[in-house]
Amino acid sequence: MTTTATEVQVAADSAALAGALAVSQLNPGQAQTYGGNVAKANAADGHAVDNQAAVSPADVQIDTGTFDAAANPHFTKSDNCTSSGNCNAAKATVTIHNVQYLVATILGTQGPTDVTKNAVAFAPCQASGTPLPLAVCASALGPPPSGGAICGNLSQSFTMQPEANPPQNACWTSLSQTGANAIRGLLPAACGGTPQQTVLQQSINLQNGVAVSVYQALQCCVQCKNVHEFVIPVVDCGAIGTCTTSPPVLGFATLKIVDARDIRPSNGPNNCNNDYPGCGSVVNVDNICTGGASNGLPCTGASQCPGGTCTPLTDKAIVANQVCNTDLSGRAGITGCSQFSNTVMPVLGQLP
Repeated sequence: MTTTATEVQVAADSAALAGALAVSQLNPGQAQTYGGNVAKANAADGHAVDNQAAVSPADVQIDTGTFDAAANPHFTKSDNCTSSGNCNAAKATVTIHNVQYLVATILGTQGPTDVTKNAVAFAPCQASGTPLPLAVCASALGPPPSGGAICGNLSQSFTMQPEANPPQNACWTSLSQTGANAIRGLLPAACGGTPQQTVLQQSINLQNGVAVSVYQALQCCVQCKNVHEFVIPVVDCGAIGTCTTSPPVLGFATLKIVDARDIRPSNGPNNCNNDYPGCGSVVNVDNICTGGASNGLPCTGASQCPGGTCTPLTDKAIVANQVCNTDLSGRAGITGCSQFSNTVMPVLGQLP
């Protein structure tokens, strides 16, 4: 009986993860199918876990709803989960019928019984901020510090070069579209764009070059609309080689661009008054420190680059800090959850 109970729990865990994947892909209507199919791939009590109504309609039940670790019960079922992202979790209940107690059966003291186990998996916010059509290499990011807020201060910021070839540690992405105009159209809504949704494991189109106007539009977005934190997809650049492929999204990260001058199109001043009257111009960086303690920072002379040199900026670049939010609870509706940043995390085992 103990072995069978463990097998049923494994089936429930697997089914919950699959159901939550459907929720994270903004397709909660497929949670029962996803979870049922995965549960059927498991075995318990010597036979496959069956999800066929002809056997028992309740053998594998997948419910969708919301998860909140602070609430009791932690999972709340909803009959109104939609593709808008209003739900964030799936609960699986798996039942195996007619399980025999070996010793009791031999002694004739007890007949067969049912074994039921449940599990929950939820799709929490993996990042917070405004979607940006830029993908970063997983290798460029640092591990989140324990209890940390920002991964490294400004002096530890890193430089993304989506057009340097090689090396590249970031790529522009138009998601399912192509062209510089498509990318500019995916800028934050506050800056005139219309962000699109993307989810974990979705393939996205990468580009290794965009018009200077895209950099300039992002500069003005930061300076004139005070947008600094952005959610961007994470991809495996070691597997894709160059920014001309369509890799799957591994996850999402939050990056902070502190100053509009950290966006470097390397082509002189950018007059943001054209799109935002009264905002002024961005004086672009022409030189950066190479090497030393000030590596990557703007400079006008060698004295500002101790241990390094002040060199002309030749490749377009974006300087940012990685932001590690450790308090994203996974409740539906948090900024960023429903538009660009869901993943699946397990909360497995029997719930109270």
